[in-house]
Amino acid sequence: MNTMPQSAETVLALLTYLLVKHVLFDFVFQSSWQVENKGRYGHPAGFVHAGLHGLGTFAALLLAHMPLEISAMLGLGEGVFHYHADWAKDQITRRFAWTPKDQAFWTALGIDQTVHHASYLAVAAIAVMIA
Repeated sequence: MNTMPQSAETVLALLTYLLVKHVLFDFVFQSSWQVENKGRYGHPAGFVHAGLHGLGTFAALLLAHMPLEISAMLGLGEGVFHYHADWAKDQITRRFAWTPKDQAFWTALGIDQTVHHASYLAVAAIAVMIA
């Protein structure tokens, strides 16, 4: 017997899609060009990286059977948010010249990843509330 409300099933499926999307575009498919340049505000690498995230969010929402308009709006918003979150993390790590050899670098990366994951919680909550 299925005792989970439909909206909870939708949220869990959507969060799963978003987390898979995140690891694909933040780690598996992110090029060195994106890594090296996404922290330069306005550089095409940042737009490509964030754009892929936005498209991935759009696709995840559609997979979760969200309406097209809501999927497009939230995909665009998440892409813009992702761009600025990555830019901010890069500004901080560059300002202090933190590298992977520094504990502070890993702390900044952990905070960055947590911010991204929190944004996916927000995307899922908004999608379910307005769909």
